[in-house]
Amino acid sequence: MFPCLKVKPRVFSKDKVLFMADPVNFIIYFSKALNLMTDPELQFLLEQSRRNNMAGNVTGMLLYLEGRFLTNIEGRFMQLLEGPEPEVTKIFNSIKQDDRHDKIILLKQGLLEQRLFDKWSMGFKKIAAGQTGDIPGFFNVDAGFLEQHMRHEQHEVLNFFRSFYTINNEKPFF
Repeated sequence: MFPCLKVKPRVFSKDKVLFMADPVNFIIYFSKALNLMTDPELQFLLEQSRRNNMAGNVTGMLLYLEGRFLTNIEGRFMQLLEGPEPEVTKIFNSIKQDDRHDKIILLKQGLLEQRLFDKWSMGFKKIAAGQTGDIPGFFNVDAGFLEQHMRHEQHEVLNFFRSFYTINNEKPFF
């Protein structure tokens, strides 16, 4: 039922076997920004996301891409949230009510064996042709960065992010 879920026993003594923590719930969604986001607006969104995620023990990654979609220059979001099911659902429901974007599409949800972004309250990447942000909390998500932070090189969740970037940008993600 959950192809990416495997429970591995951990032995802490000869006579006692404990199992790893409960599986981690995740949601990946895609949405369209109602307006192009400025760097200060993105910084505010990032700070807000980190605060809310830390309160609910939720981690994840948020991508924001500005570019030409069909005939218009628009902003798009793609986000992965991971953590306890009630908290992930609560945050996602709040996101669906946020008036900064619409056309929210739930791409995938399920269970993971372990967190993919366990050290991040919210990783963030703004993708725009030829631009990088100098705002605290913005970082360059490149091949080395992702390989260092991802547990499984060909993990299906990473493939969603790679596809999103590649489809909407002229150069490959990595």
